[in-house]
Amino acid sequence: MKFGDRFRLWTTLNETPLALGLVVLIVAIGAGILIGGALWALQPQGSTEEVEGVVQSFGMRESDQGSYRVVVVRTADGPITTRAPVRRRCQVGDRAVMDRKPIRAGAVYSLKSCRSA
Repeated sequence: MKFGDRFRLWTTLNETPLALGLVVLIVAIGAGILIGGALWALQPQGSTEEVEGVVQSFGMRESDQGSYRVVVVRTADGPITTRAPVRRRCQVGDRAVMDRKPIRAGAVYSLKSCRSA
């Protein structure tokens, strides 16, 4: 007995329409493609380098765990928005040093330190 025959027999015995099985299969394939694409896009593409800029402003963002503070830093690449831990004690106008990690879909920045201008 082939797999297709066994699957049809199982769906018939369990009163599950064949269309439901196909929908579940299509959704699973789609989810796999999305997850695979995300993992591919976030793959690191080189070594981390330091980038300097000037702190322009601060703001807040929301996540599932609550609010967190962000900082906007003006760099040669343009304005960058990244998380700003309170322990960094940055102020508007300070020099900010960030780590830039290249990935396939661009780059990821993280605030390393701030110092007065």
